[in-house]
Amino acid sequence: MVNKLTYKLISNFSQKFNKNKTNKILKNFNTKSDFKNVLLKSDYLQDKKKTYTNLIDVQSKISDQKQSGRCWIFAFLNIIRYKMIKKYKLAPDFEFSQNYLFFFDKLEKANYYLTYIIDTYDVSVETIQSNDKIVKLVHILDNLTDDGGRWNVFVNLIEKYGIVPKTNMDDNFHSANSEELKNFYNDFIRKCAHRIKTTPKNELIKNRNTLLNSMLLECYKILVVFLGEPPTKITWEYYEESKDSKESKKAKIIKNVSPLDFYKKYVPYNAKNKICLINYPCKEAPFFKQYDIQMSFDVLGEKRRGLINVPIDYLIDATKKSIDNQEAVWIGLDIDKYISHKHSFMDKEAFDYDSIFGFNNTMTKCDSLNYRQTAPVHAMVIKGYNLNNSKTNGFLVENSWGDKMFEKEDDVEYDGNYYMSESWFKDFTFQIVIDKKYLPKKIVPLINQKPTILPYWSPFGALLRRKM
Repeated sequence: MVNKLTYKLISNFSQKFNKNKTNKILKNFNTKSDFKNVLLKSDYLQDKKKTYTNLIDVQSKISDQKQSGRCWIFAFLNIIRYKMIKKYKLAPDFEFSQNYLFFFDKLEKANYYLTYIIDTYDVSVETIQSNDKIVKLVHILDNLTDDGGRWNVFVNLIEKYGIVPKTNMDDNFHSANSEELKNFYNDFIRKCAHRIKTTPKNELIKNRNTLLNSMLLECYKILVVFLGEPPTKITWEYYEESKDSKESKKAKIIKNVSPLDFYKKYVPYNAKNKICLINYPCKEAPFFKQYDIQMSFDVLGEKRRGLINVPIDYLIDATKKSIDNQEAVWIGLDIDKYISHKHSFMDKEAFDYDSIFGFNNTMTKCDSLNYRQTAPVHAMVIKGYNLNNSKTNGFLVENSWGDKMFEKEDDVEYDGNYYMSESWFKDFTFQIVIDKKYLPKKIVPLINQKPTILPYWSPFGALLRRKM
């Protein structure tokens, strides 16, 4: 039976709404103010304290991904740069080149997806019929080379291409504002997909690599035009941080080294010792097993690394152990939930939906994932936490959106760092990357387990498609 919305029914809704005096007040107030200001508990703002007992002892300037979806690259490189700043006594504004890895991520994605399109040659999108293979191909064509990414991709990129300081391949307009590049690049790959599908099969089999490499050459050309060409050799000149002016300090120079050798010889970070833990608390994904995501992008020819599903307390305990040993932690979370950017905190307890609506949108973590209420859509870095009477009551989290988001407004606490309550961590943090030495002994062997494959529409594929 169809439930039709009639004028009479809508009129009834209006009458019931306006009978409540509080509703009328809120309706008028909300036209003149950000609704979050109504939701915020005033006593929370008064009581909130940003104190942390355990911190990463490194000073660093907040990085800024600008209008791009490179949060995952920024977060990983921020963790590594803390170690570089400490080892080489660098200034707080030292950064690695996010643009360098962004370039190769885009190129590897083109290779991965064009290969997939060749391998599914017999699957056509030129039909009004539907089956699982067609749906998968359409999913690929819809998403292609969005800016997002995952831990396994980052590891394989730096182990294959290395990394370079930002001074060797700085951001430009299109790396910082990636929408135009993404649209043009994806449209070119879709055009290549059409060419592949319309090439006679025997010709495609005979000239597969020649055809693919000719397309990748054009992809390379697009990326160089938009992002610049990655260096094959670099010279890095740096100064140890001190009170002396740069003119009075003697520069130290590393000359004529490849990006891969630079990473292996001079960067104090071993990506191969890290493990990605997830918290997917649903019966269809039992804990203490390794998972991977169907059709998720990876660097072809390199090792795939799965996701170890564990209870949330394992993520919290490992995070604290890592911080205690001066290692920051990469996290995948839902940045859109119960957050005040203006006041720099993430905490459900700060917002009062119940008093205004008479209800809230709270679901269990499993249900909120399955019903797409939440997902790991953003990456950040945890670099501290606070202990109070032996209990954790907050984490210090660094973002990559710069430190001037609200510089023209009054009463602003934003500096690029956030307070995250432990309850928020439990509800909206879904994955961390952690050194295996901080994990219980029973977890580490799971990295050698054959992964169970989560479907491509799993919420844990969300970070791959991040557009901001």
